[in-house]
Amino acid sequence: MTAFWEELAAGLESLPQPEVKEKDLTAKKVVERLYDSLIDSLDRGHTHDSLAQYLNDKGVAIAPSTLKFYMAEILKDRKKKARQERQLAKKETVPVDATKVVSIDRKNELSHVEADTFDPAAL
Repeated sequence: MTAFWEELAAGLESLPQPEVKEKDLTAKKVVERLYDSLIDSLDRGHTHDSLAQYLNDKGVAIAPSTLKFYMAEILKDRKKKARQERQLAKKETVPVDATKVVSIDRKNELSHVEADTFDPAAL
């Protein structure tokens, strides 16, 4: 019985490496991954039509209008994320009144500091 298991194990080890394919590769994911390169291509004078044609030639089925829509969505999402990060940075130190400052650390814990003993370097 041991020879049987050894033969199976040896057979598994000798199997060729399968071709690695990305699972669930959609046109939207391709555009998300290549967004910066697509923007660079547009800046160099290419059109959404020519970029969509290139992607279609490489096996990514996408219409020019869909490419333009996905790119607009990505830009909108990036702007929203940047705005949220700026707002979060503004909220990290908030004056409460003239004598106290409330600081919110990365763990969302509040700490109160008297203004006369306030040392920004201590935060």
